[in-house]
Amino acid sequence: MKDVLIAAMPGEEAPAKRLAQAMGARADAIRIHEFPDGENLVTAPAPTPCTAVYCSLDHPDPKFLPLVFAASALRDQGAREIILVAPYLGYMRQDKAFHAGEAVSQKIFCRLLSDAFDKTLTIDPHLHRTKSLDEVFGAGRARAASAAGLLADMIGAGAKGAPLLVVGPDEESAQWTQAVARRRGADWVVMTKTRAGDRQVSVMLPESAEVAGKRVCLVDDIASSGATLGEAAKLLLARGASSVDAFVVHALMNDAQLAALAEAGIRRIESTDAVRHKTNTGAVAPLLAHELKAMLGE
Repeated sequence: MKDVLIAAMPGEEAPAKRLAQAMGARADAIRIHEFPDGENLVTAPAPTPCTAVYCSLDHPDPKFLPLVFAASALRDQGAREIILVAPYLGYMRQDKAFHAGEAVSQKIFCRLLSDAFDKTLTIDPHLHRTKSLDEVFGAGRARAASAAGLLADMIGAGAKGAPLLVVGPDEESAQWTQAVARRRGADWVVMTKTRAGDRQVSVMLPESAEVAGKRVCLVDDIASSGATLGEAAKLLLARGASSVDAFVVHALMNDAQLAALAEAGIRRIESTDAVRHKTNTGAVAPLLAHELKAMLGE
């Protein structure tokens, strides 16, 4: 394969190394020195002609400027193509101005990333009205991998006896729900969600859904506060589910929110390591390696 360097932003050294190992590539670290006034000095390693920068963009604000500085430092040293590997891509929710004066952060953020990087690789971006990343990055400038197969593998066959039901907590989760259920050979259903605020949601389950006595696995792309998963679990248990587990691609919940999910009746929560989190059980390195090789034409 091409000589590719996987350059890790601070805190991303371990997942970048796993990606490099999966690709048979070399990994190195980008260093940041913070001055007393909060400004940063970014030092990048010597690049290969094609260099990938690994940085999952949860909590993106403090990461963004050092990331852009790193890309510039790599290009100044001779990198001809720089690919951003951002397993989680922040700022995808706000894809339109819902009220006068609102910034459309999705469009702005993707444009800024496109200015710094030649291509971007991510996993299951949280898109709503935007159908493809091509709309905001430009044709062929971004690639979105699906972790549905990984979620299905994380669920596993389960215990014998209780039949499996895969449930999506809202309409937007339908694509993962159906794909996971097909891989597991299970039934599936999608809930309807109404949102009254960032942490105020209500969910409805179709009356025809057969839940009683089943092992339910909730699947979704992102769990920010976990409010939707919690409400879904309460309803499913009230309808007679024998157990409720949750499997998500991107886990962002804090400890208090995890405790609230346990109180709601969710037996276990597992996530991929697209974002570093205590619930990580699924490794995205093989998936990223496959997609990155495809981007490199291999």
